[in-house]
Amino acid sequence: MRRNKPLVRNKNINKISKKTKDSLALYTEKRSLDHEQQVCFVCKTENHKSNMEPHHPKRRLGDNLMYYKYVCQECHRWIHENGKKAKELGYLE
Repeated sequence: MRRNKPLVRNKNINKISKKTKDSLALYTEKRSLDHEQQVCFVCKTENHKSNMEPHHPKRRLGDNLMYYKYVCQECHRWIHENGKKAKELGYLE
């Protein structure tokens, strides 16, 4: 079957679903409140809050988006560069 005219979409597809948009808004709000934590989950040293990053041990998929621990930049880099050892220590799942 051939079309005489190109297919026309009646409405635009959302770039992000409402559920995902609401989830990201909640995540952003929670992160802004939690950002006062200044002790790294891995090395237990106190850091300036600008040096802290959220680490998602179970990745950022679905409900796991809300499960994270704050770690310093150095530890966060180490976790992702040394995945096998990080899994053994429980920093990744």
